[in-house]
Formats: sequence, structure tokens, C-alpha cells
Amino acid sequence: MFIIYGSRALTKKINEGQFYCPNCDDVDIDYEHKTSRQWFTLYWIPIFPVGSAIEFIECCECKQTFQESVLDIEPPTAEERLASEYDDKLDRGYSLEACQESLVDDGMTQDQARDYLEKLVGKDMKYVWKCKDCGERYLEEVVKCKPCSKRNDY
Repeated sequence: MFIIYGSRALTKKINEGQFYCPNCDDVDIDYEHKTSRQWFTLYWIPIFPVGSAIEFIECCECKQTFQESVLDIEPPTAEERLASEYDDKLDRGYSLEACQESLVDDGMTQDQARDYLEKLVGKDMKYVWKCKDCGERYLEEVVKCKPCSKRNDY
């Protein structure tokens, strides 16, 4: 005679609503508040719970799960999104001049774009190096100038 035993998680929905999903980066996304608990099974039939229940939030769009505290997160403002976008561009090796031109293309004046980047990088620009060949300026951790492929080794 074979005895087949094991465990499995049983999950149930306890609430639902809408929230800002940090993974989808969108507001008013549907979510489900769920609880999950391990059960001892005998012949695939749950007999008794093992351990404590775990509560979590699941995004209905991306299916990512989060701690309940995700419901308290506010979506980033337009200014925070812009700063994040240009921080990312600078970290990926874009020059300050390329970022400035991009900001101008998005509707800023040259002066506004320059002031914005100075504020983003730091007024003294101490973490910036300038390519001796083309004059483009980069963050210190960027190792190579994109337009002329010169390395920051001088």
C-alpha cells in the first residue's frame, strides 16, 4: 500500500481595488489582496494548515506580488520622472550636451536645460570630465566618449 502525502499552498482573495503598480509604473491598476497558507495533504487532499498565512498584493496586469505596504506608495511626480530619466541617461553614458539638446527638444530653453542639468549633476560639476577631442562632458563613471570613442584615461 502506498501512502501519498505532501504539502501545497492554498491561496484565496480577501480584497481587491486599484493602486499604483511600481512594476507597471502606472496608476489605477487593479490589484487583488490575497492570503496564502501551506497545507499538509494526504492523497492530494488538504488535511490541516502548516505554518502561518502570508498576505500579499498581486497586480492584475503584470502578476507581480508585493508586500501590503505597496498600497501606500504614491506615484512619482512629473519632476521626479524627468529627473529619473536624465539620471539614467547620464549613467548610461550620454553627455551633458546630448541631454541638454534632448531637454531643448522637449520644450525647454537652452538656459533652462543647462540650469536643470547643473542642478541634477551638482552646481560645481565636480563629477564631470570633458573629452579633449570633441569637448563633450560626461559623468566621472562614464569611461568612453560616445561621439569620438575616446576613453577617459587622461
